[in-house]
Amino acid sequence: MDKLVLAILKYGLLPAFLCVIIFLIIQDPTRAYKLRTLLMSPFYKLFKWFKREFIANEVAGTLTHFFTKVLSMKTSYPLKFKINWVKTDDNPILKSGKLIIRMRKDEDQTKNILTATRYALTKIVCPNFRHNIQPAYVTAIDFTFLHKLADGLGNHGKAIFRQYFLNPEVENDPQFVDILKKFLVLDKSGLFSSILINELDHVGEGLFGDADTNDRTGALIKFVEFLTHIAEREIGEDNQLEHFSETFKVSIILLARAIMSSRKGLYPYLKRLNINLEKGSDSIYVVAYPPAFDFLGKFVKVLDGNQRVSIDRIDRSKDKILSKSNVSICCLRRNKLYSNETFLKKVQASNMVAGMNVDGSVFDCSTEIALVTFLGVDATIVQSDCSWLSFHTCTDILSVGKNYPFTIKNIDLDNCNITLSLKAAQPHPWSVIQHPLVNDIIDLEIVFLDSVNLKCLYRNTIEVIAPIKELSWNGEDYDTNLIAIGKTINCKVLSVDDENKTIVSSPRALIEDPWPKIHEALVIGTNFNGKVLQIDENFVKVSLENGLVGRIPGSSFTKAGYEYANYMANLVIGQVLEVIVTKVFIGQQWIRLDLKRNVRPTHPPNINPPNINTQNKPKKKHQTKKV
Repeated sequence: MDKLVLAILKYGLLPAFLCVIIFLIIQDPTRAYKLRTLLMSPFYKLFKWFKREFIANEVAGTLTHFFTKVLSMKTSYPLKFKINWVKTDDNPILKSGKLIIRMRKDEDQTKNILTATRYALTKIVCPNFRHNIQPAYVTAIDFTFLHKLADGLGNHGKAIFRQYFLNPEVENDPQFVDILKKFLVLDKSGLFSSILINELDHVGEGLFGDADTNDRTGALIKFVEFLTHIAEREIGEDNQLEHFSETFKVSIILLARAIMSSRKGLYPYLKRLNINLEKGSDSIYVVAYPPAFDFLGKFVKVLDGNQRVSIDRIDRSKDKILSKSNVSICCLRRNKLYSNETFLKKVQASNMVAGMNVDGSVFDCSTEIALVTFLGVDATIVQSDCSWLSFHTCTDILSVGKNYPFTIKNIDLDNCNITLSLKAAQPHPWSVIQHPLVNDIIDLEIVFLDSVNLKCLYRNTIEVIAPIKELSWNGEDYDTNLIAIGKTINCKVLSVDDENKTIVSSPRALIEDPWPKIHEALVIGTNFNGKVLQIDENFVKVSLENGLVGRIPGSSFTKAGYEYANYMANLVIGQVLEVIVTKVFIGQQWIRLDLKRNVRPTHPPNINPPNINTQNKPKKKHQTKKV
């Protein structure tokens, strides 16, 4: 042993260590792999840690830039992100001012960035309003931001977004596509983040403070339609610039005409601002296009000392890297702490109280709201208070310069606003004639239609709603000749709400629901020769036998390859495709198909579905029940 120690001291520790290793390897050659693994393990773990930290910081940095610089999101705390890699799914949490996102690591860094952004959006973008709208609209909001981010990540980002995010969502919920298209139109015009999302954040805070969990999807749909009309307007085209509902009280001032601003200055716009406040606007968005950017600066400078409004934020999308439009938007909020003593004195001097009958003159009138003056004060009347019929607008009932007998509905001293009503002195239609009952079969006259409902009259007196989705068992594929204004349709009453005085009817309820039979007949693998009806970037709609309609997801054409890879350019309406049924959704009432070349058939090709009636064409004529 002493000789061994002396030899080690003589030649050094390293040569002796190498000699031992060589001896062990000669004795057993397999030890070489074990020794190599043992030596390289510390370096492997060290560099693996550096790689994980690099990717985590890269993802966090991209998210921080996207939310703070590109979107200019407003939060009560500085936005900071941290990525924690985990092996199981976990929800993102807020901690110490940081948004800690726990997610699985993917080898594709672009996919990591998009996944982390999707998690972060739920906590940052209108978090309070999400509980008040349907999931499809929540997903469409998030995917609009993801679409914007994917565009900035290049062609690879667009491909990853479509393959792993957009396509799976489209296959699960076809309604999501139509909503996303509307949001992308707003985003392209610069109105999505600056107006829609900003207003959803503002309204959501109020709903959260009031513990209000009611569904506001209907109000959101109308607000999006209002913004879409503005986004698609032509230069010089007049549009409705006020939107008033129970949820949203928004007006817009456009600063697009440089000639008018140079000739008349700020006065017309300040006057419009006061009119919008008198109408009841809680939020006023001043939108300026390139010719009026300098004029917007003057306008904002004057408003900086205004007691009735406060400047909430100014978005200049021309400074944003990913913006496709050149527009600046200033958001003004009503100052609810401001009180007009002159207004209060006039109210007290005339002994005004709710329920008082007054004679007023209309001096401004739009479809949704009108301004009325009486006894030296100005008041407003909204569309819903002009008539018991919801499809009547203010312009249908009132005319500028004429006097009408009004009833004071409410006096708001905080906002210096008086609301009037014309309905109070009129009998409700339900008290004039007997309303129809559930399961009654009635004839209705179509008097108004929108994207959701047909509004009809029963015996020319009572309003009855017929949802468009109730026109046919084929969903949106219905006979368009049924919905002409003035047309009479035969319906079955589905529900009667005595409290809210609403009646819902259905034309398709007159025939049996065919979808259970369709589901039974169209087993997975059933073959068809379908004709192309509609070509969309996300799906292709084809007609099948017996009046049925199915959808082929866009991913099926990508999978098929060859001429189908670019199906948007190569397919034509009326072209015959060999398709196979992959699933029948009874609840959503649609048939998912795939190309025959993609799926091996599991059902004999000569089996056809039974003759199923999906249109509102009953074999026997129904008699109208008289009440």
